[in-house]
Amino acid sequence: MKGFFNILKLKEITLLKHLKALLDAPEVRRMNGKKWVVKTYSQWAQCLPEWNLWTIRRTIYKLEAKNIILSHSFNKKIYDFTKWYRLSKKGEELLK
Repeated sequence: MKGFFNILKLKEITLLKHLKALLDAPEVRRMNGKKWVVKTYSQWAQCLPEWNLWTIRRTIYKLEAKNIILSHSFNKKIYDFTKWYRLSKKGEELLK
């Protein structure tokens, strides 16, 4: 966790720790040998009720831009925009 607070803001840290907890849960999905959490922004809002949707979107975007979390869409239906999230190597190192 060295340098954790120098790189990230409180909301980013909160979401990152929440993602880590979800990835450690037994019901996590696996794709290409990696663990992924599948959530819409609305589902994130249910997990973090004190945050609004724009805060969640902005925080996820910032973590993606810093290459701390990775997102992808493995959905079979074209109209399904649900994102899949996992920690990048950089994100895993920050949480050590």
